[in-house]
Amino acid sequence: MKRISAVLLLSLLASSLFAAFNDIYDDGLRYYYPELNEHRQALYRLLYDAVDSEKEELRFEEDYTDKEVETIFTLVLDDSPELFHVANRYTLTYTRGKSRIDSIQLSYNYTGRERKDLQRRILSKAEELKVKGRKDFAKELRIHDGVASAITYRIDSTPQSHTLVGALVNGSAVCDGYSKAFCLVARLSGLRCGIVTGTLLDDDGIWQDHAWNIVKVNGVWTYVDVTTDDQDGYISRAYFNLDQKRLDRDHILKSPAAFEVTDEFVYYFYLTGLIVPSNEKEMRKIFLNELNILNRKGVAVELAFESRRALEFFLSRYQSWIDEYNRDRGERGFYGRYNYSVNDRQYTIRISQ
Repeated sequence: MKRISAVLLLSLLASSLFAAFNDIYDDGLRYYYPELNEHRQALYRLLYDAVDSEKEELRFEEDYTDKEVETIFTLVLDDSPELFHVANRYTLTYTRGKSRIDSIQLSYNYTGRERKDLQRRILSKAEELKVKGRKDFAKELRIHDGVASAITYRIDSTPQSHTLVGALVNGSAVCDGYSKAFCLVARLSGLRCGIVTGTLLDDDGIWQDHAWNIVKVNGVWTYVDVTTDDQDGYISRAYFNLDQKRLDRDHILKSPAAFEVTDEFVYYFYLTGLIVPSNEKEMRKIFLNELNILNRKGVAVELAFESRRALEFFLSRYQSWIDEYNRDRGERGFYGRYNYSVNDRQYTIRISQ
């Protein structure tokens, strides 16, 4: 957060390396903070500065209710992946019964020396992944692929795997770590971004706790789920720039919603011309064009269909279109073994050699 006075800023620069993160991106690139009223922004800054400077206790001079403090402290942590050193536990003390919060006692996961070393390593990796000088969509796509490539999904969750330490220092994380890494790198690259939470419908039909991102590109808000796009052996784009309607197919959002996410035309497959209509002629044309690229360059085909019915129709026809392609090209046809994977929740298919 921006500091209220130059004296306080200089003091914190001397005592805490966190300023190395803090000064790189503007507060306007945060998700929740810019949308709060002045009263809540003031409380946000108090709490943020307290954990930034690793205070064990923050005493309040203004009147705040326990609900306000709990809500804003949660927003501070949700909005600030760089605060990996803060333990998500605290104690509130009251004066005059429970009519006024007197103070909050704070806890931390690392010593000051440990935090300093981890921050240096996190920032070094984030700088590697940062993208400069591109339009929003191209920048966002490169960040998405870079973060997915840099992290391996960790099945056996550990405390670090939920933070930037797991994601950018250890290179292994769960969804929390992925989303925090994407958020940090996006902000360092100049994109406004946040982290949201809820549940995801897994391949076994079970709703699991999950975290993903919301990011502003080309003037509109959209959802990105890097964790789910990071598949074994390849990076999918099935969860790149979803609107609310597409997200709702297999996600349930539980975080406070600061913005509506309704623009479907920033979806990866719309912007790249790979959204497949139900019309058989157009479907065949798009597929054969992508198949030709796969055959000549070895670049995998990934397509999204406008409906489940269109996907099912494609699955009943695509082998006959491959046979047709091979007859027309003879020895230059698409032969040998190939792999395909279907996401029947987002209506996508990926075909590779």
